[in-house]
Amino acid sequence: SWDMLFDVPYIPGSGVKGAVAGLLERRGCGRSQREDCRPGSDWAEAVRALLGTGPLQDGEASMGLLRFLNAYPVEPGSGGLLVTPLVIAPHYYCSRGGRSVDYEYQAEPVPVQHVGVAEGTVFRFIAYYPAAAQTEVDVALRRLGLPPGGGGVAAMITAVFFSEGIGARTQRGYGRFNLTHFKIMKP
Repeated sequence: SWDMLFDVPYIPGSGVKGAVAGLLERRGCGRSQREDCRPGSDWAEAVRALLGTGPLQDGEASMGLLRFLNAYPVEPGSGGLLVTPLVIAPHYYCSRGGRSVDYEYQAEPVPVQHVGVAEGTVFRFIAYYPAAAQTEVDVALRRLGLPPGGGGVAAMITAVFFSEGIGARTQRGYGRFNLTHFKIMKP
């Protein structure tokens, strides 16, 4: 996404939360075909405690204990740039002179330029939870097989951004991040 106020690329906190929710759902529901995702199961209740629920899941929305802020770039990437031009040449609408072609090698693809985040750009991700909820968060993280506290939260975010990525073209390596460091801060 593009932040109109700061005029920089960013990743919305809601996107980070959605990516974490998707990862937890895939990992929980796919484990040995167990019924971990059933409402009321330990796994489902841990995810609900951390991330809440949407109105389509239970008819009533609830806010989870974890909160995710928008992620902004804090250091430029390659060549000191935040963004760089990228080019794709779509072949799937094969045409030549506006007419359909029978074979892809007959197509005349038109390269499309767009803006992408420069490789090596460093983003800061901030996730937090109320200090009063420390025990609940630790219990939920343990149910998910994660270490308690900030380490478990960092493990979730790292798993999403290192193994799966966020946004478009993740299968091509875009939207993947490496965790360089994390800091646990207490109020």
